[in-house]
Amino acid sequence: MLRTIGHHKAVASLAAALLLSAQTATAQVSTAALAGTVSDPRGGIVPGAGVLLHNAETDVQKRTTTNSVGYYVLLGIPSGRYSVAVSKPGFRTSLVRELTLVVDQRAIVDVQLELGALEQSIDVEANG
Repeated sequence: MLRTIGHHKAVASLAAALLLSAQTATAQVSTAALAGTVSDPRGGIVPGAGVLLHNAETDVQKRTTTNSVGYYVLLGIPSGRYSVAVSKPGFRTSLVRELTLVVDQRAIVDVQLELGALEQSIDVEANG
């Protein structure tokens, strides 16, 4: 089973790299992109997790859901300060605060969910 999980992560990483490099290979983009993988405490994939990107300055939100290999992607994101909330029933909501995105940036934010009630949350600081 660990081999399967590793394979899924490799596929998700390759998909992210191809997607993000294809975006930069075209004309210059005036927006940012955000992608990542959501995993459980053992490193297993978490399909069907909700990902909410929230702009702290404009209050605009973008939503997506992780796919069958726990991967998500959000495109066409204007520059700004954001937070990312990731949730799924049976896990605590994980919140990444103070994520700043700039034009042409292709950010990767992987999130590990902890077991617990959905009402509980975990705060994570972004590293730029």
